[in-house]
Amino acid sequence: MDSTTEIFEGSIPTEPDIRLLRKAFPDSAMVDGFSIPYKDVARIINVDVDSCRFKTVTTKWRQQVEKDIGKVVDAPRNGAFHVAMPSRIISMARQKSKSASRFIKRSAILTKRVDRSQLTEDEAKQLDFTQRANGVILAAMQTASKAALPSLADATQKANDNETV
Repeated sequence: MDSTTEIFEGSIPTEPDIRLLRKAFPDSAMVDGFSIPYKDVARIINVDVDSCRFKTVTTKWRQQVEKDIGKVVDAPRNGAFHVAMPSRIISMARQKSKSASRFIKRSAILTKRVDRSQLTEDEAKQLDFTQRANGVILAAMQTASKAALPSLADATQKANDNETV
């Protein structure tokens, strides 16, 4: 094992590669709809597109861009990264919500299968907490699906309209 991998406990830091990507694609270039071919990114960081290193570095880079400048860099399987348009961000968020909903429903089913008589006091408390949390989230999801809840922006606009009259 060479000294580089020993220093970093078997992994190579991503920061130098992320700096290269941030330099090649500065914040000013990251406008909605901007596309960056995977092959260009792979060339800049000197790895193969199909390598684990490519995925590791680009995931960290995309997270950093989102955190620093609030732009979502999508990675569809079409050979290019895209700075997501607002409509795409909404679609991504809806997919995440649907997925979370399925996880919560599965969690609720699992907690129903637990034999409480076999639990310690701490385990029973964990079960109760999980069941309550699942119940609150499921109730909120059912409420949201029945009728659209008013948005804060709508309520603020109505309040402002009433003040000007």
